[in-house]
Amino acid sequence: MKKFLFLLILLIPLSFIYAEKVAVIGFINNGDKTEDDYNYILSSSIFSFLYKISDIDTTDKEIVNKITLEKKFFNQKFDPERALNIGLSLSASKIITGEYTVNKKNKKINISLYVYNVKNGELELKRNYIESTGADIFDGIDKINQALASHLLSRVIEIGRLSITIDTSGDYELYLNGKFQKIINKNISFNETIIASENIKVVLNKLPSKEMVFSKEIKVNKGETYNLVYSPSANLIINLKGFEEGDVLINNTIYSKIPKENPVVTISNIQLNKNIKIGISREKKILAEKNITLTETRDYLLDFSKDKDGTLSDNSKQTSNSMQQYLLGLNDGKLRAKQTISGWLWLGGTFLASGVTSSFLSILGLLPGGIMVALAFNLPPALPQDELLGKDINYVRGYKEGFYSEIKNINLINSSIGCCIGSMAGNLVFLIIISQKSK
Repeated sequence: MKKFLFLLILLIPLSFIYAEKVAVIGFINNGDKTEDDYNYILSSSIFSFLYKISDIDTTDKEIVNKITLEKKFFNQKFDPERALNIGLSLSASKIITGEYTVNKKNKKINISLYVYNVKNGELELKRNYIESTGADIFDGIDKINQALASHLLSRVIEIGRLSITIDTSGDYELYLNGKFQKIINKNISFNETIIASENIKVVLNKLPSKEMVFSKEIKVNKGETYNLVYSPSANLIINLKGFEEGDVLINNTIYSKIPKENPVVTISNIQLNKNIKIGISREKKILAEKNITLTETRDYLLDFSKDKDGTLSDNSKQTSNSMQQYLLGLNDGKLRAKQTISGWLWLGGTFLASGVTSSFLSILGLLPGGIMVALAFNLPPALPQDELLGKDINYVRGYKEGFYSEIKNINLINSSIGCCIGSMAGNLVFLIIISQKSK
């Protein structure tokens, strides 16, 4: 029973981190070898589509190409055993493969699609498609992609298109649902099939800084194209804490009222590289004003908040949202409290469990709790916000790295001590429980 519990403890985490890998190994041409290019078109299109789906883990196509060339997969007739052996070499759970024949006279291509389970060799999906050659083949590929995604995700999938163009100079990294797609610019756009009727997060990072300048969740309608044009602009987030009522002005024109419950106003899509004046007024009387010029980034924070004595804060400087995350994200007292409570609850639960297990298991169980507590008490101290507000983001990154390198060794020592104390305490409780049972 004890061995069973021990194995269960070890296996539970693996069930959460394990994900099936899918490899698109390609299609064998059964006809004229001058038509081998269709294998590249089919394989690349299927891989590109599946790669954009966050719930599908696709094997890198460069690795697949290397193995298929080594095994000379395309030099012979299609053989399921050879395809499955390639899947084993790639450590894939499923392989997508097939064969095709081109009829030049009728301008048709006959495509056989197969999905195999590498573990048991079972043919999970088999489909046959007769499509037009040339550019019209992509209509057939859309059907194949729809069938594959529906099978792999075990739900009905619809198809749409996403078109992204850049209306400015410079290069941008494009990410969809956290996966890098390609580098796009004014001359290189993105126009590909994508899952319809589901949320897709589009992110653009400006090169060479790689700072995120655009982030938006979109949803493509079935059979339609979603056109997204990126033109550099910025969002301005205005902190108005201390101003209970009044108006927010842009260039002396009222933009909005000051919210009472949450005194923060966001102004979206502000033109870049142009001086604008932000003001606060009450009953047509100007209470505060600031002039700013925004450059390309995602969000800016403008602080109009008041100190306790009612005077305008000295920290009312322009800074990007990404910098605010650096400054504010590491000062979260709630995070420190949650991690401390989680650590002690883990320790307490393991104390009780040690009464029905062995001393060895109590040590294993207490290590995570000891680490939680140790890390909770050794969260990095607050960065000096007054010094860093308004500074360049690269300056903040460098300051942060140097600041934390000085306390890294101290944290490692304290964490180790926390783990040792936790383990010893668990064994002590175990011995006390055993001694009480023996009486």
